Amino acid sequence: MGILRTLAAVASMAVMLALATGAGAEFYKYKDETGQVHFVDDVSQIPPQYREGTDQYGHKQQELPAKVVQSLGSYGMGKRAMVQATLRHKGYSAQVWCVVEFDWKTDPRGRELPGGRHVKGVSPFRETMVDGSCKKLLNLKQEDMRPYDLELGSMTLHGELCEIESIEVGNTRKEKCPVVFLDDEDPETSGILGSSFLDDFSHRVDYDRQVVVWGN
Repeated sequence: MGILRTLAAVASMAVMLALATGAGAEFYKYKDETGQVHFVDDVSQIPPQYREGTDQYGHKQQELPAKVVQSLGSYGMGKRAMVQATLRHKGYSAQVWCVVEFDWKTDPRGRELPGGRHVKGVSPFRETMVDGSCKKLLNLKQEDMRPYDLELGSMTLHGELCEIESIEVGNTRKEKCPVVFLDDEDPETSGILGSSFLDDFSHRVDYDRQVVVWGN
């Protein structure tokens, strides 16, 4: 299993978050006591203790093409949706297909989830993670990088961390983004968008139409 697919497995088990917003409708963003960010399209869905300071957004959503990859491995069966992100740094850029959501329908033993339900999740990691080939595309210098190690059970992922100038998805942009460039490469998945990026945007994946309704 490639390293980024291992990250996908961990993310699918660690986080269960459905981000549902109606296309073109108003939606709301709030943070719970654990710091987890939630998006809802009805203010009544926000627990009363979190309504103060809730951010309201308007009609700023767009539909982006999604790449949906079927997944089958030791972590279960399901699929993951990816959008194309553009990484930029000091005049250089790299376009990367990044996982935005996981949708699993079995547990690690291959058993269907109760009631035929699916578990949707996003990355539990703060940093966006991409394969190491992007370092060359962005012309990153060694002095820009620092070592990054991530313990995952009995294995350790190795890579290098760098704060790049920006990441763009659709017509949205966020500046000063921490990105981990992993030593491994994955032929199916080039990256996973981290929470430091996703927390600023809402999204809803339409797997049938293979689009992501993306908003800010």
